[in-house]
Amino acid sequence: LLEWTDENVINIINDVGSKCATDGYDQPPKDKNSTWALGKQGLMLGASVVLFIISASVGDKFTVGLTPVRFQLANIFMFGLPYLLCGYTVLIRAWQNIRLGDYLNELTLVSFSSLAAIGIGAAPEAVLVMLFFRFGELLLNMIIHRSQSSIQSILADRPDIAHLIENETLYSVSPEALVPGNHVLVKPWEKIPIDGVVLQGESRLDMSLLNGLSAPLTIRKGNQVWAGALNTNGTLVIEATAMFKDSHIWRLLVSAEDSVGDRTAGGTFITGFARIYMVAVLVLALVLAFIPPALGFGQLGDWAYKALVLMVIACPCALLVAFPMAYSSGIYSASKQGILMNGAYVLDALRKIRTIAFDKTGTLTNGVFIVKWVLPTKDTSEEDLLNWAAKVESHSTHPIAQAIIQAAGSIGDRRMVDGTPGAYSLQVTEIPGKGLIGQDGERSIIIGNATLLQENGIETPHLDAPGCVVHVANSGRYVGAIVVSDTLKTEARQAIQAIKSQGIKKTTMLTGDREQTADWAATTLGLDHYKADLGPEDKVAELDAFGPRHKTMFIGDGVNDAPAMVAAGLGVAIGGLETGSKTVRAADVVILDKSLIKLPLLMRLSAKTRRLIWQSLAIALAVKAVMLYWGFTGYIGMWEAVVADAGVVLITALNALRIFRRGAGQTEPSTQPVKL
Repeated sequence: LLEWTDENVINIINDVGSKCATDGYDQPPKDKNSTWALGKQGLMLGASVVLFIISASVGDKFTVGLTPVRFQLANIFMFGLPYLLCGYTVLIRAWQNIRLGDYLNELTLVSFSSLAAIGIGAAPEAVLVMLFFRFGELLLNMIIHRSQSSIQSILADRPDIAHLIENETLYSVSPEALVPGNHVLVKPWEKIPIDGVVLQGESRLDMSLLNGLSAPLTIRKGNQVWAGALNTNGTLVIEATAMFKDSHIWRLLVSAEDSVGDRTAGGTFITGFARIYMVAVLVLALVLAFIPPALGFGQLGDWAYKALVLMVIACPCALLVAFPMAYSSGIYSASKQGILMNGAYVLDALRKIRTIAFDKTGTLTNGVFIVKWVLPTKDTSEEDLLNWAAKVESHSTHPIAQAIIQAAGSIGDRRMVDGTPGAYSLQVTEIPGKGLIGQDGERSIIIGNATLLQENGIETPHLDAPGCVVHVANSGRYVGAIVVSDTLKTEARQAIQAIKSQGIKKTTMLTGDREQTADWAATTLGLDHYKADLGPEDKVAELDAFGPRHKTMFIGDGVNDAPAMVAAGLGVAIGGLETGSKTVRAADVVILDKSLIKLPLLMRLSAKTRRLIWQSLAIALAVKAVMLYWGFTGYIGMWEAVVADAGVVLITALNALRIFRRGAGQTEPSTQPVKL
């Protein structure tokens, strides 16, 4: 097998593009929608409402008998304070956007329509426009805050102290102070403070905060552990393998915060629709204000007022405030089930996917090897073949070696056939990419691929078995083969069938494994297509053969999968805790556990979000069309227009929150094993 280094992968990623930028991971996430910030927004909004009610109640008494000019000044004086109190941030942001050349956005439309209303003597209506717009923003910020709080409850129950062992002395330090190579003591019922490897001790880790799995994970010397996991019983000494800012929990938290923050409402279908919509509204308002009086139909002031009423009714508050709630709610619902998205664009992009490509090892399979067949020669027993192989493989930590050792241990005591004890009497040499040679005096045991045995003058039969074929020779004589294979995930076939039922045209597997193994896995799981013996750059080339890249999705779990994730329209990293950092950063979606059943769930969530958006859009446009007709014919004025707009915002917001409450439903993986 080829060994792909980080440098190989980085070069391929650079060739493909810069999609997996890593800027920002060194800084802690910022909560722009904290409880304090939301409280401040609510307080300002409440104060504006109180001042507006007072001004509206006493306004008639102070404006009776005033000339039109003085009436206008009195209105501005009475309603100016509540207007500025709730709207000054909107005006500032609108001005900043204009300076940057962005004229077509909801901020400029709300600011222009409310200021124009003040200009024609409708200051109370201007305050109401701003109040309802800020109310919609407050609702959106509350949803984002709740989403962030939910993700923090899943990921950010982070350790706040680490027991550093240095010169046989214990120091209590912040996890951020640890560096790779530090030795850390973790007591029972303390959280693991850093990603690392166990040096001493044995315990069980509660991983529920990291991947949602309820079953504790048994770990011992040599096992990997992750920051944020809870040590439930034994005392551990671990060696840090990364800085805290590079730990999985920190990277995933930063990614999640970004997902439900500023990028939640950006780059989605509704943003582009709203820009076209606003241009149409502005053009229609200008035509309504100037064309009729120019043709002699009424006064300019009357038509200008109708144009302002039209702008208030058509103001896309419902589109640009309530609709992002659907995206935020979708992201929140996904996070509750261990799915993190890199932005709201994922929910839109999922509907365009027509081809889904899977990596095999660790994605469709468990990454746990077992001995499937033992094939001894006629004069060799299965027990002897396994014992000889296990004696050599005991010097290796490769997963295939561990599978052979486990199989031998289940039938014997791993001895030489003549009774000589102990695997450590062998002198073992590893031949990279080929196998092992064990020497015991004049006797040698060769175990590996056909090439290794043939190089040592031993002929091997051709075997087309689905798996890794390990040939064994003892003292220059071929004694048999052992077929070791990965195990398919029990839910993989069910997940693939569910994906196909949701409109996916093609499912394929792109793997670096052998042809026979790939064919077996693809056939068993019901995949439409597969390609074997692929390197990272080959997977990128294969994606191009499936059509436009934005219609493809690639799902993988290793650093070698990062280039394909970058190249595909959407990249999904499965098993986020054990996935390499480069893979996580290249991915658009991170599934914290290794469950493939989360994929159809994610696609249903996208479809439901889209459906709710279209429902809200239909409701908003229908109500606005009726109100526009009434406004044009003079049946309603500015007040009614403002109330109508506020009603549409509330209706679409409540509709969007349906996904917040219910999610997309859950799919439980089948408990039946895959039949081979």
